[in-house]
Amino acid sequence: EHLMDLRLLNRLQRDLVLPLFHQDQLSGILTFKHNKLQPESWGTVSQILGSLTEILGNHTSQIHLLTAQADAEHFSRIGMMAATMAHEIKNPLGGIYGAAQILKEGSGSSEKFLNIILKDATRLNDVIRKFLDFSAPFKTESKPFDVLVFINQFISDQNSLNQGHLIKLECEIKSLSINSDVTGLEQILLNLVQNAMRYHQGESSILIRLIVEKPKLRFWIENRGEGIPNSDKEKIFMPFFTTSTTGTGLGLPTSKKIAKALKGDLYFEEANDYTRFIIDLPLK
Repeated sequence: EHLMDLRLLNRLQRDLVLPLFHQDQLSGILTFKHNKLQPESWGTVSQILGSLTEILGNHTSQIHLLTAQADAEHFSRIGMMAATMAHEIKNPLGGIYGAAQILKEGSGSSEKFLNIILKDATRLNDVIRKFLDFSAPFKTESKPFDVLVFINQFISDQNSLNQGHLIKLECEIKSLSINSDVTGLEQILLNLVQNAMRYHQGESSILIRLIVEKPKLRFWIENRGEGIPNSDKEKIFMPFFTTSTTGTGLGLPTSKKIAKALKGDLYFEEANDYTRFIIDLPLK
């Protein structure tokens, strides 16, 4: 053992090598080198380094503890995702099974229960599609386009489709060309507008603002209402988290993933009477 220690010292070209242990397992080494270190000083230096070793060992324990906590949180989220996914799939499957059973027995209107099967099959397909969209990496296809032409067309389409709240654009920009993925940006905006429609209160319009703050282009999507509860603010970008009875909880996580793929970001801020989601995209 002493011969191996000497060989290690020679190989590392160090005067002292102290092991760092955590729960009786070697987790690292602390080395010391000093050209003028005398043999009679080794005892004092060893005591000093021993104290450092103890401190570092404590920090190592904390790192292991934090790692264990992160692992536990990670598996907890996976468990929650799996439970929610199972719930989202189980509900339409139950409807399909019940309607099929009634049709098999020959009781009830066949058209009514066939419609139930089609509706629940569509819902099931929607859940699976959104999950696959979230789990797969977003492949960007960037190209130049005029963002004003795009956003005006998007708002016009949404206002013609939605029977509820209208969307209003506020923008001082006359024309602006950016190089980005039109489909990805449209998917983010669609998810945010659908959320805004769901939670908007009052007669006012949902607001989209375009702001240039170089080197970024910002989209603000604002809706009036009660806002996001404090207990939910850290969860809204977590997969499958939703407070809606009809949502899958994948819209916001997918939107944030796409925003990151576009080299931007998605986040939110609140005031007393509105919730604002912000999309940041690079101008270049």
